[in-house]
Amino acid sequence: MAPAVMDTLQEADYRVVRVGGKNRMETAERSSELAAELRGDEAVNDKIRFEVNRNVYADALAGGAFVAMHREKFGSSYFVPYVGKDGSIVFGGTEVVPSIPNEIRLAGNNRYATAVEIAKAYKTMLDKEIKRVVLVNGENFPDGLAATPFAFRKDAVVLLTKQNELPMAVDAYLREHAIQEVWLIGGPEAITEDQQNYLAWVLKDNMD
Repeated sequence: MAPAVMDTLQEADYRVVRVGGKNRMETAERSSELAAELRGDEAVNDKIRFEVNRNVYADALAGGAFVAMHREKFGSSYFVPYVGKDGSIVFGGTEVVPSIPNEIRLAGNNRYATAVEIAKAYKTMLDKEIKRVVLVNGENFPDGLAATPFAFRKDAVVLLTKQNELPMAVDAYLREHAIQEVWLIGGPEAITEDQQNYLAWVLKDNMD
């Protein structure tokens, strides 16, 4: 955050706290530690780590709400760029995150399928039945980043789509899990109205 932005916020009487480190790894760790402090949890040292590729955002977008729900159920954890810690839960295939000893890997053959595998883990790892989906454009990050807290509060999974086309893996998940509510984040430039109309038809079919 630029100093000018901080100055503007402070001049408006907002309390401003910078959470950061010398690189994205340190910033991610500090963010996890702060989340633990705010929750009143014990220090996150030796807690489980969720690891993603440090240069590709898509798997982190899909995994953010899952990590939040995992923390709610099991306590604090790190959500960090790849470091290769033994026993980590990994989002993404080995082409984006190398193999880690004793890992649990949630991955598909592309970013859309990986998001679906993360969604399936809500049941297998968290024992949560999911009926809501938050759908974001998987080709850009702002909407998905902003949607993570909303998805967490809605007990929803985050799935990724293309602007003009619903990926086959996402379509299959919606049908196989009888999803009853889909929230589209972003305007028609992110997810077209044709997709919105198609999704309405899928949901109607699920509820018939």
